[in-house]
Amino acid sequence: MMRYTILYPIAVIFALSQLFGFPGLLIAILLVIIASLFNEISVRKTELTIEGLQTRTGELAEKISAASQQFNDIKSSSEKSLFALENRIDEIKTDYRLELESQYRDLARKIIEMENRLLEIKKTIGAAFGSLEDRMENR
Repeated sequence: MMRYTILYPIAVIFALSQLFGFPGLLIAILLVIIASLFNEISVRKTELTIEGLQTRTGELAEKISAASQQFNDIKSSSEKSLFALENRIDEIKTDYRLELESQYRDLARKIIEMENRLLEIKKTIGAAFGSLEDRMENR
């Protein structure tokens, strides 16, 4: 669309220069028009570049923000899992410690019972031998 709007003034200037015979004027005006076109194209290109950079920067910022959010979610989830795991390990340690203490007490109680039984057996055997000796002496 820009091509046709520029061609009309050029055609008018060309026609006027042919009518009045000022080819130098035509060249000067054409140079001014070409310079303004390059300036307009350069400005538009710069605007497009700036818009493209702004758009790209915005997209990159959104992606970085999304990645940061995902990282924070993963970190939070990991911390929760680690906390739950630590609590579960503490519970298991406490359970095993209590179970070990219980087994130790049961073992100590059984050892004391065995010692008591052995003492009773020793006394019984001692009494049996004592009575056996008495019988042998009395005979």
